[in-house]
Amino acid sequence: LVRCPEGKKMEKFFVPEEIELIDVNAFTGCDNVNEIYIGPNVISIVINDFWGCWECRGVFVVGEHAFWQASNLVNINVDPGNESYKSHDGILYSKDMRELIVCPAGKTGEIVIPEGVEMVGMGAFASCDKIVNIIFPSTLSHITPNAFWDCDSLTKVTFDKENEMFKYSDGVIYKEGNKLDLCLEDKEGDFIIPDTVTYISGYSFYNKNKLNNVYIPESVVEVEDWAFSSCDNLTIKVYHETRPGSWNEGWNPDEIEVVWNYKNS
Repeated sequence: LVRCPEGKKMEKFFVPEEIELIDVNAFTGCDNVNEIYIGPNVISIVINDFWGCWECRGVFVVGEHAFWQASNLVNINVDPGNESYKSHDGILYSKDMRELIVCPAGKTGEIVIPEGVEMVGMGAFASCDKIVNIIFPSTLSHITPNAFWDCDSLTKVTFDKENEMFKYSDGVIYKEGNKLDLCLEDKEGDFIIPDTVTYISGYSFYNKNKLNNVYIPESVVEVEDWAFSSCDNLTIKVYHETRPGSWNEGWNPDEIEVVWNYKNS
């Protein structure tokens, strides 16, 4: 399926059963289509297929990143015969339920992720700006970059007490004790990174426009690419005299203001 015209008006759109691939931007801007039904033979949906489908309320069987900014979409339902995807509480998972692929942007309140889920996919909660808390299971072991992009109302996440991989504290997710994995978008003001942190993940401070100052202690020996980007109001204050060679060169691609040797300034 290559393209659905933007001006097409219909309550429901049924993708023919013989279709296996929905091409990039196939439904972009189709804000007059309310429900999309996709059958058991669809195995691939290209990024941004449903970008701009502001009024989409129901889509059946979908692929990764297909629903960014579909702000009224509350449930994704998968045909039981589909061999690639599965739905649980309206959220899309891999067939084996090990990866959470995408949560509809219209979901509200608190979301509970079932046991057995191990990974949160790239942009899985993108634009879910009505969710306030996400409860993750003990089995979770990996959260990909930008998983919570544009989640303005997400004030906390909760990890099962048996989860030994992640810890949440004051708007920040830590992994394996010493790794700063992600800062939530609701974090504001000044933030002093604990001196137990040695590693800052890529995109961990992406688009954190409510932060004014972030203080990086000497304990941090590695910072991944794009760790600090699209932070319009941020100043980074670093205790190191200069950038350590172990920090990736692309750690601050937007050249956000940095104060080096801050502890002696």
